[in-house]
Amino acid sequence: MKYNIAFGQDISEAVINEDWELVADLINDCNGDIIGYDTKKDHISELLEHAIGWQSYAFVTESELIEINNYLN
Repeated sequence: MKYNIAFGQDISEAVINEDWELVADLINDCNGDIIGYDTKKDHISELLEHAIGWQSYAFVTESELIEINNYLN
């Protein structure tokens, strides 16, 4: 199973509020990130490395990821 996870307080709130333009701006400003994690291919340690230091997270669907990518430079 594949998951997309946004890490960071501001980006998590923007995902919850479905503000895709803000999500893209936060990614561009290095104020959070979205990590893809595939349970069949990736090691959990890779996911945990990304999670260190972030206090908040939110799951991002594939369709939401497409919306976000429309705003990324």
